[in-house]
Amino acid sequence: MFRLDQNDSRYRLPSTVSEQMLRHPSSHRFPRFALARVFMIDVVVELIDRYPIRVLRTTFSILTFDGEGYLESSALGRHQRDRAELALAPPVAEPEPTATAPVVDSTENSDASY
Repeated sequence: MFRLDQNDSRYRLPSTVSEQMLRHPSSHRFPRFALARVFMIDVVVELIDRYPIRVLRTTFSILTFDGEGYLESSALGRHQRDRAELALAPPVAEPEPTATAPVVDSTENSDASY
């Protein structure tokens, strides 16, 4: 797993550490991310004989860290709830087409001079 820091530098984070950090934020401190918002992107890739075939799923999250470098789990929870709410929201309907009004050439029969 990789994370991008505030300078867009890639930071490798083993998946076991990442999972532990998400489950028990107070047990993992990352001073490099203090007061930062870090993008977390999970990509599931189908492999055949160790060769990537296709991307099956991608998810994105924003991780917010406090001043000491601990993950703010309340912020992550809000982001997750907002993302779920967006996914469950009904799609925005396209507006119904209105009857076409005739186009009027306003330059005809105009007494206005410019």
